[in-house]
Amino acid sequence: MMNHPLVIQALKLSLMVFWLVLLISLFIPFPEGTQLRLEQVGVILAAVHLLEFALQRQRLEAIQAGGMGGFIQTMLFGFVYWHPLLKAHRNG
Repeated sequence: MMNHPLVIQALKLSLMVFWLVLLISLFIPFPEGTQLRLEQVGVILAAVHLLEFALQRQRLEAIQAGGMGGFIQTMLFGFVYWHPLLKAHRNG
């Protein structure tokens, strides 16, 4: 199910919306509790995505999907970016 293109696109769209809302919240403050939760989720998500990149970097570079582009996409989308790439490469 995770490798279905529509699921992947929906997850990527959801993450893009989240990051956009977080960016907007830096300029247009949300209610205090919402603002704090949004920032907390953003920090946690960024830390998890950074850890994912660190753990998957060699595999991504082996299939020419690492580098700055791979880093940026992993920071934005996490496993939604790299998992389908690695699975497709593994399956030939």
